[in-house]
Amino acid sequence: MALEGNTMVRWTVGALTVGGLLLAASPRAAGAQQLRSLVPARREQAPEIPREYRPPRGMCRIWIDGVPPDKQPAPVDCATAVKNKPRNGRVIFGEDAREESDSGKKDKPKKP
Repeated sequence: MALEGNTMVRWTVGALTVGGLLLAASPRAAGAQQLRSLVPARREQAPEIPREYRPPRGMCRIWIDGVPPDKQPAPVDCATAVKNKPRNGRVIFGEDAREESDSGKKDKPKKP
């Protein structure tokens, strides 16, 4: 009889422990899932940078979300921009070696 009582207590404690863990983990998982669904992908969320505020070729610019274009930090070298990017910002890279023609299509890279 003593062995049966001990086994019953173990099963009860084990079941309560597993149930408690499932119950505790459920809101966390649900909360994380809910948070992910509220935060859209970075590329979808980011507004287009006006052409006149894009950094020149070979340079970068830190673009801070929610700050008007004329109040954004000035273009700097890319290593500095990447190093100093705040959490609410992103690094905008200057035009690559490709040039845009008047038609708006990308031309082949120009050789120096």
